[in-house]
Amino acid sequence: MLTLYYPITHMELYLFVVAVHICLASYTWHFRNVPGAKAQISCMVCKGAGLLSLVWVSGSNIDLTGKSFALGLLRIAMYFSSYFWFLQIVQLSRQEEKIPVAVRYTLAALIGLTGLAILTNPWHKLYWREIWLDAQPVIGMPGPALVAANLVTLLLCILALLFSLRWVFVAVGLRRSQAILYTVAGIVSVTGIMLDRIPEMRSMEPLPLSFLLSGILITWGFYRLQVYSILPLAQEAAVMNMIDGLLVVDEQGYIADMNPAAQTTLVGLPAKIGGRIETLAAAWPPLLEAFDQNTRQAVEAVQEYPGEGTRYFALTVTLLEIGDYKLGQVVLIKDVTRQKLDQMKILETETALSILAERERLGRELHDGPVQTWNFLHLELQSLRLLLGGGRIEDSEKQVERLIGIVKEQNTDARESIVGLKRSTASSQDFVANLKNYLAWYEKTNGIVTCLTLPDEPLTSLFSQTSEVQLLRIIQEALTNIRKHAKARHARIVIETIEGQVIVLIEDDGCGFDRAALPAGGKNFGMQIMAERAAEAGGCLRIESNPGVGTKVKVCFCLEKKESGEENSENAAG
Repeated sequence: MLTLYYPITHMELYLFVVAVHICLASYTWHFRNVPGAKAQISCMVCKGAGLLSLVWVSGSNIDLTGKSFALGLLRIAMYFSSYFWFLQIVQLSRQEEKIPVAVRYTLAALIGLTGLAILTNPWHKLYWREIWLDAQPVIGMPGPALVAANLVTLLLCILALLFSLRWVFVAVGLRRSQAILYTVAGIVSVTGIMLDRIPEMRSMEPLPLSFLLSGILITWGFYRLQVYSILPLAQEAAVMNMIDGLLVVDEQGYIADMNPAAQTTLVGLPAKIGGRIETLAAAWPPLLEAFDQNTRQAVEAVQEYPGEGTRYFALTVTLLEIGDYKLGQVVLIKDVTRQKLDQMKILETETALSILAERERLGRELHDGPVQTWNFLHLELQSLRLLLGGGRIEDSEKQVERLIGIVKEQNTDARESIVGLKRSTASSQDFVANLKNYLAWYEKTNGIVTCLTLPDEPLTSLFSQTSEVQLLRIIQEALTNIRKHAKARHARIVIETIEGQVIVLIEDDGCGFDRAALPAGGKNFGMQIMAERAAEAGGCLRIESNPGVGTKVKVCFCLEKKESGEENSENAAG
């Protein structure tokens, strides 16, 4: 015979302990995805259900059938709580690999069969052979299933205790404190169950008190040692202290949370937890653009702050998804002011260096071109004075005509240089428009028919800004040489892409020239300037010509679409 139940006298204590377990289970549910959390929740639910079963069976108007059913639920709850305690320990201590999967499933199956045997006991009598009332106590005759269930439960408790002790010895730091806490809490629960089986100890209510003490230890562990939430807390601390702003938007478009950096960034804007993201986006258009893109590509935003000046931000919107279900969105607000200012300084430095290089080239052009011409005119005028002094009027007139032609040529060169400089520095138009305008002026002024052939791909995607300026100046210089030396009637400019390169061809149908007759070095100063411009833009220049077959000037560029400054700008924004 086995005494299954003694009357309880402090129902309020039982109900209080049940309430504590409900609260603890509800709190732990927030960490249900952490290893061991679900097992802990199940264990607390089983303990609470067991205590409620004792309260139920203590009702004065409950007959034997009701009492036996309630006691069956109590036994099921206690068996399952031992299994979940064991499962929780091996999961929380990361020792699951120590137990074969087959063993775990076997233990779970035995516990499940035990519960089924208890519920179906009226048909087979394997758990309780007989049960009856002896005044208030409930007396029963145990069956083989009860003995087997007790042995399985004892095995689970021993395994849980062994794994708890191992956890204590192998863990360090906070994890050891957690291991000690859970080991003590488990021992307290088992001790209370064992003391409750001693009739002399039942007046002290060891079962609910042990469950309460165990719950208090675990609760203290949650709030003091953060058993489950150390990783979420670390992540939250990182988010709260990160220098970048973070907005969390739920699936209905409300701002669910924001970190302090976001609050500082969005000061003066309608940004608050619980507010609509549409309201904030309407007041800050770049944010609306970031949402419209629906990609991770960063959108640049500018914000003015009184007393601080202008700050630049890169906005990135990321979807929060679990499978196909969308939970909301995260907006990352990255302050890129420092990078932006550094880029501006780099661009200013590059511009200054480019201006200095252009000035140096213009100085060489003036020295090798107009300055040499003026020196020549100076010598010719002196010769003219000698001719006039000698009365050689006819020779003087020829000299004057020749000087007039030279001055006209210089005037044409000067106007052409001015027009070329204006076209190459005009910022209001793109490269193609500048080139077309220059060719129209060149054809009208010089009477040389020009033809322009462009690739299907937009040139803005092929050249950087520096390349465009230098290429336009190279074309202008080549056309100037055609006007001055080639005696051509037609000039053709072809821009095409071939095998990862951009090829720019300027050719004419003029007289051509013999490269062997060029000065030492194979290039005059005009060719040298064109070669330098091509090299600065990242390309190379080649000239092909023979007497009577015209001249071809080829400029080759690799397909590098962005300047380094522009690339850095995009990387900083990303």
